[in-house]
Amino acid sequence: MVHLGAAKVVLTPMGKRVRVAGTMEFERDADRFRQRRIDAIVAAARPYLSHADWDDRQEEWVGPRPMTPDGLPLIGPVPGHPRVLLATGHNMLGLMLAPATGRLVAGLLTGTADSGLSSAFAPVRNVRRYLWRVHGVQ
Repeated sequence: MVHLGAAKVVLTPMGKRVRVAGTMEFERDADRFRQRRIDAIVAAARPYLSHADWDDRQEEWVGPRPMTPDGLPLIGPVPGHPRVLLATGHNMLGLMLAPATGRLVAGLLTGTADSGLSSAFAPVRNVRRYLWRVHGVQ
């Protein structure tokens, strides 16, 4: 992954191609495709990738990003439903964190997950923080 800080663009290798991503926006209609956003990302990245074939863009898309209060993904059993696992809330890092998330989920399913790692991402952590902050319950 390469972050073009001044351009506010991130480049991620995807097979023989490169994924070019821009900034996150918070809007009511997160699924509405906005061509102006794609055009802005291309304009920002173009000076850095002067030999790219910008007319051969593929799979342009937008979509909501599940967000968590602490910025960390929720990976683990749903509180009260231990047979249901979540793997969500990766913000804009979902594609980049997919392999590590997959390994953690596999470890949770097989009982071989590192307990320190799994507790850091456990969905119940946000429930506990919420109860403590709002109700003083620990």
